[in-house]
Amino acid sequence: MIRTIPFAMALAACVWTTNAQAQTTVQAAGNPLYQGTITPELVDVRIDAHTTREALAMMQKDLMPMGIHMRYEGIQWENGLLTSIHVGVKMGDQPGIVEHFTGITEETVIRIHAAGAGDARKLCLGTDCPQP
Repeated sequence: MIRTIPFAMALAACVWTTNAQAQTTVQAAGNPLYQGTITPELVDVRIDAHTTREALAMMQKDLMPMGIHMRYEGIQWENGLLTSIHVGVKMGDQPGIVEHFTGITEETVIRIHAAGAGDARKLCLGTDCPQP
């Protein structure tokens, strides 16, 4: 019996690129689960109405090597679209950020954003984070 790997799983496995310093990069164009960029210099990932439970789990996993701890709960969907989520993020010694997003529409974009290095690196969670 021949077993095949679903295309989405194979593509997800190929998304990760690792350079000589073992730094992980996820680019929006290549990640089938969620949109965003995760590099040591820039973290900018997006949660929207089309974000799935699998995408949230992958996002959480991808953020860990960058020192960003993410948790989520209280997820609600309506007609297959995310309408409500409670998200918490924490980075290093900075205070954690916890937000409850309700009334999510197809136009809503929630971002987890961190740019810069060292003490200058600040974490943002919300719909009004800086654009990269």
